[in-house]
Amino acid sequence: MREDEMDIDSDDDVDSSWLLQQNARLIDEYEDVSAEEKAFMKLWNMHTRAFETPSDSSVPLSCAVFARRFAPALLQRGLRANFVLHLFNLWDNCLVSPKHIHACMAIVNNAEQRLLRTDGGGGGGGAGA
Repeated sequence: MREDEMDIDSDDDVDSSWLLQQNARLIDEYEDVSAEEKAFMKLWNMHTRAFETPSDSSVPLSCAVFARRFAPALLQRGLRANFVLHLFNLWDNCLVSPKHIHACMAIVNNAEQRLLRTDGGGGGGGAGA
């Protein structure tokens, strides 16, 4: 072992790609969950791996970051309703307020308006393509 390798411990390396793949495989095994719900769960899990939420008070910020990061994917994959249901579940558990839900959906709605303008009025390749 070289001297410059002494401080490197491979056990400290974080490679979560295998964990995301394993998680996606396990989600795919659910039989009583729709394809849209599975797709949303995978996006949310990907987000929570990248954006750690250290406390309950950080959940609203995490949701807003998720909305900004994944709004196009939510819209293109038809997952807006799944996001709303997830936000309602978080509200039901006192983790977000109605104000936070409204703010997150405003982010998604603004992204939709941008996509419609970019798409020339919404006549392009949407669902069913």
